[in-house]
Amino acid sequence: MPDPALVGEPDADEGPVLVTLTYTVEDHQVPAFIEVMGEVRRSRLRTGASSCELYQDGADPSQFLQVSQYHTWGEHLRQHTGRLTGADQALYEAAAALATGPPEAKHLFLPRPDPKPADDKERA
Repeated sequence: MPDPALVGEPDADEGPVLVTLTYTVEDHQVPAFIEVMGEVRRSRLRTGASSCELYQDGADPSQFLQVSQYHTWGEHLRQHTGRLTGADQALYEAAAALATGPPEAKHLFLPRPDPKPADDKERA
């Protein structure tokens, strides 16, 4: 799995975190893809996800969205730094091979208000 590309680095205890992977899969690959993604789901749950589901787009059946939730950002990062076995990596590669390209990844956090800039605090 590639390292997440984020604007800022969240605290390890920030959460929950929702991770989505969007895959495009051609019709003839769909049955094999769904089967592999069942194994990927079990891997994600075993390595720290609190939930993991695969959805198919009702308007474009070639689009699949895997949605995983983690209690904290640190819990998700542990998938990148030690919990991922060679067998897990092979599953992720098999899923990507059945798609038309690598998945698009998104990391979503609960919104939080930005703190006021330092000079606004001095004026207050």
